[in-house]
Amino acid sequence: MNIFEAIGLPHNHREPDRCTMKVKHWDKVPARKKNKREYIAQVKYDGIYCHVVKSGSKFKFFSRSGLELSNTRRLERILLDQQHNADQVIFIAELCCDECSLEELSGLFNPNRVASLSLEQAAVAYEAYLVYHDILTFEEYRKGVSRLGYVDRYLELLNAVGRNANLLIKSDRVDSDAVEQYADYCINLGEEGAVFKTTDGLWRAGYRGVDIMKIVKQVSYDLECIGVEEGEGKYKGKIANLLFKWKDGQTIKAMLGEGWTHNMAEILYVDWVSGDWSPIGKVYKVYALQESSKGKLRLPKVGERRFDKEADF
Repeated sequence: MNIFEAIGLPHNHREPDRCTMKVKHWDKVPARKKNKREYIAQVKYDGIYCHVVKSGSKFKFFSRSGLELSNTRRLERILLDQQHNADQVIFIAELCCDECSLEELSGLFNPNRVASLSLEQAAVAYEAYLVYHDILTFEEYRKGVSRLGYVDRYLELLNAVGRNANLLIKSDRVDSDAVEQYADYCINLGEEGAVFKTTDGLWRAGYRGVDIMKIVKQVSYDLECIGVEEGEGKYKGKIANLLFKWKDGQTIKAMLGEGWTHNMAEILYVDWVSGDWSPIGKVYKVYALQESSKGKLRLPKVGERRFDKEADF
């Protein structure tokens, strides 16, 4: 079952990349479109994008591309124990966990996961939690556009969660000239960055533009892996780098980053050599300190696999 089927629509109602609204980097939006405006500012959590579909007393959980997440029974039990002042709605949330990396978290709830969780993994998944940041009716989601701007949708969200304030993302109002200062404040607190939403911006399926923008402590792209490099010395028998398709037919090399252990690098190499599994053709988050004026990434590293996204290039 995908998210469209969960609300009574054909499974191919929209393309997977139009299941939700997208976020654009602040510096990729022209100044004339974003300056001299007021925004709702929110912390950008480093988690899994999650659609929480509530129909009566039932909850189901879906990825950015509309696939049903695995291992969500505890999340459902938590929500069933809480009072929601809404019936047929879709909460848009971030699924987070402070006890593991995003790579590990993605693996625990991966829609394509087959293996059962180990006791250790189950204990980590038990600590996962949701943070709501938007809400849509079934009809709005069907049409692919909201009837209300973000401030009014936030008020509906506030009413829907009722006394469950712990589920609701905290929001501030900032002018465009204070956006970068707000993002710096969030980053200095150890968060990934900040998200800025125009006060009257509509939710629009597949849209990427001024209505939702982000500033993060690093640049990141979703890239397709096209090659593998084995390590040398003590890294012999382990994956050292992955090669990715980059802009204008270029290739970039990135080492395994945060969340990747030596054991994981070795398992990945063994599976690749044996032919049991390969990272080639898969999409991964590749992050770096910055992108140079010549289009090169400074110190690129491989993050989590993006099972629900297409490559940027």
